[in-house]
Amino acid sequence: MNWVADTYDLVVSTRLETARLVIRTFEARDADPWLAMVTDPEVRRFLPAGPAPTMELAQRIIGERQAMERELGHTMWAVEDKMAGTFAGQCGLRPVDEGAGPEIDLTYHYTRSCWNKGYATEAAPGWPFRRCRED
Repeated sequence: MNWVADTYDLVVSTRLETARLVIRTFEARDADPWLAMVTDPEVRRFLPAGPAPTMELAQRIIGERQAMERELGHTMWAVEDKMAGTFAGQCGLRPVDEGAGPEIDLTYHYTRSCWNKGYATEAAPGWPFRRCRED
């Protein structure tokens, strides 16, 4: 057994709940609904410009988010509708290195069916500040 490699590959799992949402670590099962969300033309209007997302990209991004959470303790997390148990979108902290120096942005994107329900407002105080208090 390689203790160092086994320790490094530990799974980090975040799960925070609000009244209507579950905010959690991205999982492989999120690839399809994430891809559907980010390929919706109305949602894409609010995303950074770039090539059309693919399933390969979705799977790579999920892996990168899991690695970022292990390394930094924060990332973009999946958001579920608690009652329906369905993917609603993503929210989290994203490092940005633009301008004067490194910063962290509070970021969120939701499926169009979840717009105008107050999910971003509900999720925002539910996780970043709670995570900071726990640390």
